[in-house]
Amino acid sequence: MDLEFRSIKILDIGYITIIYFILGILISRVFDVYLGKFDKSNDDKKHIARVGLELILMIWAIGSIVYLARNIVELIPSPFDGLYGFKHLQMKELGSAAVFTMLVLAYTYHFDAKLDYFNHRINKLFGIPIQAYTPK
Repeated sequence: MDLEFRSIKILDIGYITIIYFILGILISRVFDVYLGKFDKSNDDKKHIARVGLELILMIWAIGSIVYLARNIVELIPSPFDGLYGFKHLQMKELGSAAVFTMLVLAYTYHFDAKLDYFNHRINKLFGIPIQAYTPK
């Protein structure tokens, strides 16, 4: 029975990961549609503090969405719940949302480009030698 239980648990981990993967890709697309393509010339006109504040607001929004996603994924029933005594709601992976967070941060292109741009400006401000900035 232990082998069956562990097998069900591994299948459920995959199930949870797939849900977070799909949500992560969808949310990153929503962010990019809403924010549009990153425009370096537009941010060149802004004070560096404003660019930093915009990044902070994006991280805040992403953090809030991670919280919402965790709560939504917990509501999605698992086809494996109840098999061999398995309890889906006791899975720690439901609350972590690590895959979701990684995907949203890595595949929201506007955020990624803005973060690279901000890093370039910070390095320039402090005189840190860097390679030439090329927007993505």
